[in-house]
Amino acid sequence: MNQLWRKKIGQSILLALGCSCLVVAHAQDSTGKTADSEKLVTKDELKKILASYPSSGNSYDGDKLKIRSNIVGFKPLDGSDNSATKCAPISTKMIVSSDTGTELTVNITNIPKPSDWMVDQEELDGLEECKKGEKLVNLYTAYKIDKATLSQYGFNRTGVEFGALVVPFKFHLGVNEFSSSPTVAPYIGWSSGFLQDRGVKFTPIFSSGLAMVPITPKDGGTSKPTPALSTALGVILTSDKNQNFNAGFLFGHDFLGKSERNFDRKVGKSWISFYVGYNTN
Repeated sequence: MNQLWRKKIGQSILLALGCSCLVVAHAQDSTGKTADSEKLVTKDELKKILASYPSSGNSYDGDKLKIRSNIVGFKPLDGSDNSATKCAPISTKMIVSSDTGTELTVNITNIPKPSDWMVDQEELDGLEECKKGEKLVNLYTAYKIDKATLSQYGFNRTGVEFGALVVPFKFHLGVNEFSSSPTVAPYIGWSSGFLQDRGVKFTPIFSSGLAMVPITPKDGGTSKPTPALSTALGVILTSDKNQNFNAGFLFGHDFLGKSERNFDRKVGKSWISFYVGYNTN
């Protein structure tokens, strides 16, 4: 089934737990430009770097929805029946084919029915309620619904997410040392339905990009920023209480040449990073 993803420009600043809105430089944008290693990158400067990456933002295009209660407010897209809005019963599934920002166009993919395996009484009651007055949605009609109407009800939302993130510090395993090795890199993830019933969105992600890794000589001299391929796996958690706030965990590895690995014992070691963040959209 086709999934349409609107490419909005957005940004998400992921800061180390307890850090302020200033991040040590060396962060790169998607064109490969590197910030001055002797300065701090301000919040506004970092926003400009992150804005150079495409982002899924808050678009519902291509996402799958499963509603948690009966919802009345679906209008046939072809305008064949404008006399009354239609009703989708609890646990109805749908896919979003278009998101204008204020209105969604959806295709219903599943409506609970008595023959379904593991259907419960609540779903059957919801189905019978929607059938009254021939208000029940069907599987062969595309519908429009206002985003504001949908947001008043609970629903699970799953789909692809992408954008850019910043990892401002790393804890290197094996040597048990921290480094301020900021990485600005694109990521892609899948927003799963796990924990959404409890008001938490759980998004596993994969990230890969060019990072400036500070290499410190063995004699303790001045560190030198060196380009490296940085990859990471992790999760992002967001809460329904505030969609702009998120937190998560990353496990990653920076790939450099053999000479750099022999120069600094942290180089070439896998790392972890905990973070909290604030979406500046």
